[in-house]
Amino acid sequence: MSYRTLYSLENLKAKLGDLRKGTAIAAPDLVKEVEDYIDQLLQKLQSPAASWQDFSAFWPPRCVAALKRHEVIVFFGAGLSMSSGMPSWKQLLSQIGLDKTLTDDEDLAHDPLTLAELAGQYLGSEVLQTILRGVMNQPRPFSLGHVALAALRCPVYVTTNYDCIFEEAWRKVNPTELVVVTNDAGLVTKEYQDTPSKGSSVLFKIHGSSDRLDEYLILTRRDYRFHYRTNAKFFERIRDLLKERHTIFVGFSHRDPEVSRLVEDAIYDYEKAKPRDRLEDPRPQFYSLQFDMSSHAPEVFAARGIVALQPPAISTAIENVRSKGLAVALLDLLGAKQFDHHSKVSLDAELKETIRRISQELVAGLDTLRGYVADARTSLESPSPNILWLAELLGKLGPLASQGIYLLDDQGNTVGHSVPPGLNPPDRLPTRSLSSRPYFQQAKSFREAFLSDTAASIFNGNSTFFLCMPILRNEQPIGLLFSAAQVGQWKTPVDRPQELWKKEMSLCLIDSNGVCLLPPRNEFPIASPTTLIPGESVDSNLGYRHDRLVELSRRDVLIGHLSRSVVPVTQDDDVLELARDLKEFSVVGEMPQTRWKVAVSIPVLLGRKA
Repeated sequence: MSYRTLYSLENLKAKLGDLRKGTAIAAPDLVKEVEDYIDQLLQKLQSPAASWQDFSAFWPPRCVAALKRHEVIVFFGAGLSMSSGMPSWKQLLSQIGLDKTLTDDEDLAHDPLTLAELAGQYLGSEVLQTILRGVMNQPRPFSLGHVALAALRCPVYVTTNYDCIFEEAWRKVNPTELVVVTNDAGLVTKEYQDTPSKGSSVLFKIHGSSDRLDEYLILTRRDYRFHYRTNAKFFERIRDLLKERHTIFVGFSHRDPEVSRLVEDAIYDYEKAKPRDRLEDPRPQFYSLQFDMSSHAPEVFAARGIVALQPPAISTAIENVRSKGLAVALLDLLGAKQFDHHSKVSLDAELKETIRRISQELVAGLDTLRGYVADARTSLESPSPNILWLAELLGKLGPLASQGIYLLDDQGNTVGHSVPPGLNPPDRLPTRSLSSRPYFQQAKSFREAFLSDTAASIFNGNSTFFLCMPILRNEQPIGLLFSAAQVGQWKTPVDRPQELWKKEMSLCLIDSNGVCLLPPRNEFPIASPTTLIPGESVDSNLGYRHDRLVELSRRDVLIGHLSRSVVPVTQDDDVLELARDLKEFSVVGEMPQTRWKVAVSIPVLLGRKA
């Protein structure tokens, strides 16, 4: 059995008790508080009524599952060592006498590489290396964060830190030596190559290690450029790991441009894969623990392909609140790995099933339209078009043409149409050009089959979407064949949320304008339209009023949040902070061949009382 499977909260509490009696760990009073927290957490988790909501910190079930499979990478930065008394980069440069106008410059505050470049010019690169190594090699106690990360026993750790505090914590917590690699040369050592067979862990120190006096520390912008290109195999290995596994960032500001490039490269390699391959393997996945998140921080991180997670707000008698919040978050992750509560609430399967059911019918509908392109082109090119085939197409599309089939010319004028029983064909013939409708504009611009965003029907005001097939001659658009459908007559997206509501879940189906296609929590039912063409049946016009869906979408916090978030991979985890202890957890994906987002969500009330 691998040593990684053996660590438990009980083991860690005993280890913390031993460390607290010595001088190796910082803030012993805080350590005692954390020991007490472990006791309270174990009491809750060992109860027959235990739930994943007994934790104080939220960890997505997919992340916990990856940790149990030993498929998590921890990427930690300078924030972890600051709890051990390590100065920030700005503080260090101020201490060594760099011009205050530089250290206080607002532009340089977020550009440590340029600041280091200027410091190297000011002090001399060798002097800067010596000063930094001296600071980093000073004996310092490791923090609770170091211990908790070591206790996770992940197979791979990556850091931008120069110091060796984490290695010291590792040796105190674990029975095996941590293999440290800093460049290409480390990849060919027997010690590194034996890590898989021995089940040991590796630490990639991507900017060097202060204890290696025969290696250069990567400090300046010039150093970065040289290092990342000279040690291409080293960074290619890290990039491959980021693609293959789940990554948790801790104590990291995400301001390092080269680290951001590694993340971007991993996402790009994933995105360029075939859609079917991406659907089967929704990776890579990045999580980042972030304190003091602004209201828009989740959307900002989502645009980078990262799920922002906020450590819990934990009461403490000690000043260092962040240290305890970080420790509790990591202890909860260890407890989630030990106790199998998160696997009972995984939403992944629900999302995949939702996408499968809805997209299967939509893609089939587009394929059906595609089969009539030749008929449409012939009709558009004929002075006396034969449009009898429209009725045949109408029958094949069924509910995806509940509001009819239309053939338009290149000016948006209707050449022919066919509508199902219950609708009045003469009144359903548009009396004006449809060239200003968004779906016509998109068809003319993009010239590929697609499903449109929603719009208010010009006939009954209900929310309507369109299956669109641009008709081309020599790559030039000569018309548009499309069907109009309303959620209401098309039952699949209506039936699916009813199944999820019974499980206390909600379904958000949102177009690229941020408008939901149906109420996610059954806020109002399908109803008759406010306007009805004389002679048409009510049943043929059932649906959701577009204006009500727009109003709901604009005021609903979850819909607004999801519509603003970017999903750079097939599936993403999302956490919306509603209150200090209340969150909305969603798994989010994109509907194939549309610009729609789909999300399955569940409320999470954390930190229940024992």
